[in-house]
Amino acid sequence: MKFHNIILLYNPFSGRFSFKKLNFIKYYLNNLNIKTTLFNLTEKEFCDKLNNSNNYFLSSYDAIFLAGGDGSLNHIINKLVFTDIPIAHLPMGTVNLFALENKTPFNIKKALDDIINKYEPMKVNLGKINDRFFLIMAGIGFDAYVVKEFENKLQTANEKSIISNKNNILKYINYISSVIKTLKKYEFIDLSVNLFYDSGNNLNKLCKYTVSSKNTANNGQNFIEKAVSDSEKCRVENLSAKKKLYEKSAIAKQVIASNLKYYGGPFKVFPDSSCFDDNINVRLIKNINNRFNTLSCMIKSIIFSKQYMKNSEIYIKAKKIIINASDQAKNSRVYCQCDGEFIGTLPVEITKVRNAVTLLISPNGEIVL
Repeated sequence: MKFHNIILLYNPFSGRFSFKKLNFIKYYLNNLNIKTTLFNLTEKEFCDKLNNSNNYFLSSYDAIFLAGGDGSLNHIINKLVFTDIPIAHLPMGTVNLFALENKTPFNIKKALDDIINKYEPMKVNLGKINDRFFLIMAGIGFDAYVVKEFENKLQTANEKSIISNKNNILKYINYISSVIKTLKKYEFIDLSVNLFYDSGNNLNKLCKYTVSSKNTANNGQNFIEKAVSDSEKCRVENLSAKKKLYEKSAIAKQVIASNLKYYGGPFKVFPDSSCFDDNINVRLIKNINNRFNTLSCMIKSIIFSKQYMKNSEIYIKAKKIIINASDQAKNSRVYCQCDGEFIGTLPVEITKVRNAVTLLISPNGEIVL
């Protein structure tokens, strides 16, 4: 892809960001005769231009280069959803899950060289949790509580300054420390999870049933004769006139809905997840109620991810997910996050949206099917 005129967005509070790197990016692009317009993501100028022009000002640019982390990428994707302008991610966050999957080098010079010479624009699918889009994952329960607690620590300018001056390893250690400390006070609330599938999934693994078609004078619906357990049930719902969806209900303590493979660091917790897939990969975490078994579950999920995939009670592909607290009076006490950004509390509905945004994708990355 040829670049002549780009927007360079940066987040000065991202984990690996430095103005030295930003100046190098500008120097590198200038040497290639690529005109660069610079915007600070933490200020309002870019969003104001976007809102005031109804995206028309983007038409004079070839791409947007984003220097930041996964949270910065989430922010800009939500601003540019359903536009055609390609977005390139220069990994400057603490973890950079999208860069890991896209095989984007963490060395900025190598990243720029690959993006300019090798990467191609592709439309990708996004997850959507209520009215917020996500590229990587959404979490409901404990991980969202950790995100919220960590964001609270950054509310003061002093704390933000202290954390931004730490090196990246210390920032990650600080985050892990926050996870362990938060476990001491977290309240594990039962979540009621409804997962909807189309007929393309291997539903025989989810419940035992036989299918029979009955033509009625009124609506000609398809019915399912099935066996149900006390704890879970499966049924067909005609949610649209054209396609029937199966439903599974479950109780969990934590829910993770993934659009990519990596979660929590360089850990491939969802090995077969893809942003070109129409399904959301869902991990249900059920038997946790204290610090010990939560940490144990985290470690097992990382080490034994392929084995977990074979367990259809906890690893599921779905078209739509609806989540409430089992006691809906507790909805406001269950936090939700996407791509490491706190977004609110229950209830939530999670879906997959096709061809929602254009990203510059590496031909050697794990994203390409």
